[in-house]
Amino acid sequence: MFDQWVEWKQLLAAMDKLIDKSEHSAPLRLDDLFTLADHIKQLKITRSSWEDRWGFDMLAERFDQGSSGDLSPFGCLASIEEYERALAYTVQWIAPEAGEMGLDIGAGTGNLAGRLQQEGASMFAVEQSRQMLAKCRGKYPDIPAKLGNFLALPFFEGQFHFIVTNMAFHHLNEEQQLLALEEMNRVLKPQGRIVITSLMFEHAEARVERLSELEMSGNKELIMELDRKYPSDRSLLLQWFRGRGFITVQQQINEWVHMVYAVRKH
Repeated sequence: MFDQWVEWKQLLAAMDKLIDKSEHSAPLRLDDLFTLADHIKQLKITRSSWEDRWGFDMLAERFDQGSSGDLSPFGCLASIEEYERALAYTVQWIAPEAGEMGLDIGAGTGNLAGRLQQEGASMFAVEQSRQMLAKCRGKYPDIPAKLGNFLALPFFEGQFHFIVTNMAFHHLNEEQQLLALEEMNRVLKPQGRIVITSLMFEHAEARVERLSELEMSGNKELIMELDRKYPSDRSLLLQWFRGRGFITVQQQINEWVHMVYAVRKH
């Protein structure tokens, strides 16, 4: 039902823009209607085309081994120490006050949500993997955890003081990432905060340079890992937030993992 509700909201928003255009310019042309229909179709395709190509259900059982062994939840992209540093930065930046409502998207087994809950936040979790969700509920039974993903968050507008997502955003392609940002913005309260930890490049030129260096290094494991994901252009991500009235801060954990902290001004 939430999927359909979000879809209809996007349809109404697109129609509203078209009506506004007709009121401030010449009468609508047939091309405008075709453009609207194509836009709606593309939105539907983008929202419905996401699939789990990484097998998170199978990863759930060993996801938390990094806390007691040599396996990092980030895999070859970051060490256990870097994973822990990213969690610590997120908690430090969010600095939740008692009773604030927070949302962890792509929560996995709940490691980040659990830490924020310990700081006094009333946490909610969204996860697309049923097995990950089961682990999260088992570890943190007091955190309401829902099955879902970035593209249709099962919550109403303005519910959360802050939103976090840790190493999940890069499983969306470029078009889906834009929809995900809109969804996060939709459920965020005024003056709310967002922290995204994900695979990123500083800008388009850095992407070309880094990938070229990686090819020359012959690190096949890392090449395969990046080929299966969609690192963001950090400069465009910061531009998106600033264009919507957010103040932003960025932090680089290592060559591949970056963090963006955004605070809405109003």
